[in-house]
Amino acid sequence: MQHLNTLLCLIFFSLAVLKSHVVSAQSLHLNSFDSEHGLSQNSINCSLTDAQGFQWFATQGGLNRFDGYEFKRFKAHTSATSISGNWITACLKGTDNDLWFSTASKGLNRLDPTTGQFYTYSTFTNPQLSDDKIWSLAFDKSGNIWLGHEQGTLSYFDIAAQQFETYQVAENTQQNIVIRDIIAVQNTLWLATSHGLLSFNPKTKQFKHDIALTSPLWHLNKLSSNQLLIGAKQGLYIFSIDTETSFELPQFKGVWITDSLLDNQHNLWLTSYGQGVYFLAAGADIHTDVAHYRHDVQKPNGLKNDYLLSLYQDPQGIIWIGTDGFGIHRYDPKQQQFGHQSTTSSPHSLTHNFIRAIIKRKNGQLWVGTREGLNRAIPQGYQHYTTRLPNTNIFSLHEDKRQQLWVGTYGGGLLKYQDESDDFVSYTMQSHQLSSDRVYAIESDKDGIVWLGSNQGLTRFDPDSETVTHYQHNATHNSLANNTVFTLAYDKNDHALWVGTRAGLNKFSIETEQFTLLNERTGLSHNMVTSLLLSDDKTLWVGTMQGLNKVNKQNFDVEHISEQHGLVNDNIFDILADKQGYLWLATNGGLTRYHPITGSIQPFLPEDGIQHQSFILGASFQAIDGELFFGGINGFNQFYPDKLTLGHTPPTPVLTELLLNNREISTDFFDHSTDTLINATSTFSFAKSAGVIGFKFSALNNAATPKHYQYGYKLAGFDQQFLYNDASQRQINYPQLPAGHYQLQLKVRDQYGQWSEDTTLLELKVVPPWWQSNVAYISYTLCAMTLAWLVISSIYQRKLAEQQKQKEIELNKLKDQFLDNISHELKTPLSLILAPISQLQQSTHSSQAQSQLASIKRNCQRLLDLINQLLQLSKRPSTAVHYVSAYSLTTFLTDLIDDFAPLFAQKQLKFNFQDHCETVCTINIAPNHAHSIISNLISNALKYTRQAVRFECVCITAITSRISACPTQELALQKTNR
Repeated sequence: MQHLNTLLCLIFFSLAVLKSHVVSAQSLHLNSFDSEHGLSQNSINCSLTDAQGFQWFATQGGLNRFDGYEFKRFKAHTSATSISGNWITACLKGTDNDLWFSTASKGLNRLDPTTGQFYTYSTFTNPQLSDDKIWSLAFDKSGNIWLGHEQGTLSYFDIAAQQFETYQVAENTQQNIVIRDIIAVQNTLWLATSHGLLSFNPKTKQFKHDIALTSPLWHLNKLSSNQLLIGAKQGLYIFSIDTETSFELPQFKGVWITDSLLDNQHNLWLTSYGQGVYFLAAGADIHTDVAHYRHDVQKPNGLKNDYLLSLYQDPQGIIWIGTDGFGIHRYDPKQQQFGHQSTTSSPHSLTHNFIRAIIKRKNGQLWVGTREGLNRAIPQGYQHYTTRLPNTNIFSLHEDKRQQLWVGTYGGGLLKYQDESDDFVSYTMQSHQLSSDRVYAIESDKDGIVWLGSNQGLTRFDPDSETVTHYQHNATHNSLANNTVFTLAYDKNDHALWVGTRAGLNKFSIETEQFTLLNERTGLSHNMVTSLLLSDDKTLWVGTMQGLNKVNKQNFDVEHISEQHGLVNDNIFDILADKQGYLWLATNGGLTRYHPITGSIQPFLPEDGIQHQSFILGASFQAIDGELFFGGINGFNQFYPDKLTLGHTPPTPVLTELLLNNREISTDFFDHSTDTLINATSTFSFAKSAGVIGFKFSALNNAATPKHYQYGYKLAGFDQQFLYNDASQRQINYPQLPAGHYQLQLKVRDQYGQWSEDTTLLELKVVPPWWQSNVAYISYTLCAMTLAWLVISSIYQRKLAEQQKQKEIELNKLKDQFLDNISHELKTPLSLILAPISQLQQSTHSSQAQSQLASIKRNCQRLLDLINQLLQLSKRPSTAVHYVSAYSLTTFLTDLIDDFAPLFAQKQLKFNFQDHCETVCTINIAPNHAHSIISNLISNALKYTRQAVRFECVCITAITSRISACPTQELALQKTNR
């Protein structure tokens, strides 16, 4: 036995010594996750953490990635990049951040966590691998992998060369040797097999069988450089590598040890198949101080069953316990810092978990009052006081300035504990005229007077004279607000008593015996006062059923703090202040730490180590050394606030899913060149018409409870500021984002109020349709410019045309004005010519002169008519149709010929006119037009004829008139009537 003790001391020589406490009294609060939460299967064979902080759980039905809230499954299917098999037996994390998984019948798999793609090594892809059934994996110091198979087969995989080597255990028996676990220590491999412990020398390629350990083994762990902890199907062994000797720990005989863990505090954890969890604190005695945790139907947050398979502690210190058929358990070892004490199977455990009152006396004794008796802490646990009490339902505990312990009961009156006799003296309604035997609260003043709060008002009790004075509610006098008194606080500065009742808060002046009332009407948040704390000379903190109140004692001003300000729950049952200035509030929603100056609020729940969400009114105490105690319905917590480890590195935000129209898609859905998972993707582009793009997110690398996280997100380029969600709303959607570039930014706050840095998780590019592309916009710009040019040009041309038209109008005006002027100038001479001609015609009798004068007169008159026409046209151009009466053509032509005859005579040309018409020939052409036409013909004949001209008028049946020049310089005029 002495040799065994020496060996055990060597095992734990590096473990830190913890303070003395009863290990079995510490309970485990576990968060459980199973297939109902998304696990692919509920038997967890191994666990690990990747470089980004995701947890990976290997099951007998697939691989699972956990982000703190949800599971992403990886299962075998027809894709070449999927895992080869679903029954995963072991897992490793490589130095290059790749993850390795062995399967029960489908070979070895390497996973790239950034892409989610698996690379399979099997007898099909690598014929050098002798067997696809792999039951164990281990790295050696060179970073290569050793694989344990059935039939005594050990394989070596050189990762760089991608080569396998196989080694076979030489056994005479025909039994199947299964290598369950492998561990490399120095230059030797140690193998836990179904036929005992084996060693293998990689240099000599030789196996060696330990003849002392031939029973079926399951697990190996290195305790130190020369010691192994061996878990077997029938016990637990410690093996010395130097002496190659083993010792069985008798208290584990017959226990199937499946896994072990030395956590970062050097505590030893053991899982078993059928016997639950074993825990040995660092420096504790392995013979007497092993804590044993088993499944208990009365503890819903304990182990779900006792059949456990694996243990793992992640980089944040969280311990994951894998079960067989009941999923994975999450345990935060920092729960222990809140010192949760509750009932156990030990005979020296608490008498009941429902804690009504707690006190740590000045002599260091801890007393705990429950609904089933009083408990005093002793080295073995607790000494119980039940039978010696008139009533076992303890409601209050108090120690006065004389270090006298007083006990208030529910029905048994007031008790005084006598340290010398370890007994109690009873004071009741019957024996000492107390107002009630239900003592809810006890307080004492500077004079040693004891004050009692009950369901029948306030009572003053003098311990020396054992006399009592009652103060009760009286509607007609200055009195207590209500006879139900829940809490008392003595104000030594004012020598006054603050009394919390069902109907408000009273300040009772002990000297004047006058009551001052503060209730809902005068500013209190609620009339039911449940807790009081005097923090300084000016401030009284008042807990009610509807929030916390900060009361100024001098003017009774009240400031409210409630759920609207961040409190988890408004039922404030107890208030204590630590040395750092924080207030600790026991509520119906857990324990809350509140800073009065900054207003910061940190909630603590059972997963953080708190006994339960529900605490009990009055069950709190602050010791002289600063230790705090809070009792509830599941035991009590004791801790030193300044020794709590509450600070963490802020969580790291991460994207977990990419969504399109609320359905998960892969990143290569739009861009086939992208093969990474969304959590490893830095840039991403999609079409504007794609639909509603969404993202799910989480936070990693923090041990705080994830459900307390608060998230802030911002899509830079779209959102103007950060938007905030709690942990229940970890999805954001953006419908129909405009084309452009965006940055998705995320930050996280943990339960302690620490915010992470603003992190840009993704660069987004929304690609517009072709008609909204840059080329299209350039084309649109060019077209618009062209159209604008055409419009401007058209307007310019129109303006030019208008200007030209205006110029023409001006010119026409000038022309008309000119014609008008010249016509008037011409008419006057013509009129002056016509008058003498008429006189000459009257005075001349020569026929030739008369003919010439007549011709002159006709042409002058013709000229005068033309001038009048010009005047008329210039003044008002007319489109009217004029009808002309028929007139004789012969007479018209004769006058015209006579006018031209002198001209022909001057050129010595012969000019004859002959009328061949048999009847009178008439025409309907306007005389002026007829005159112009025939005058032009005759004038042309005058210009171009050299000898003679003959002018004939012939009437022919036709509808046209024809004037022609004969080949012999003869001119003929014909009229046809057809």
